[in-house]
Amino acid sequence: MKLEVNAVEGLRLGHKVVVKLDTGNWLLAMVMMFGLPLIGLVLGAVLGQAAPVLGSRNAASVLYGVILMAFAFVLAVTYDRKVSRHLPPPTIIRIEPDE
Repeated sequence: MKLEVNAVEGLRLGHKVVVKLDTGNWLLAMVMMFGLPLIGLVLGAVLGQAAPVLGSRNAASVLYGVILMAFAFVLAVTYDRKVSRHLPPPTIIRIEPDE
């Protein structure tokens, strides 16, 4: 994993460091990344049962479920990118000793 952090005194290329990340509201992030697409999938499946495509309710459920799940996932990723810009950058807590 690569992160950009502000350098501290004594830090050289190749040193292992411990960083602190401000995760923001992790519960909201979990709901957005997992719950929202799941809700889209279920809602699409229910919608497919009510509005069949080409006479097939099962095909409509799969089609609508996948479309709504993908749409919800795109919304979640867009929201995450917007929110993550406002989080403070990671900070170095300590430099790990060489082994």
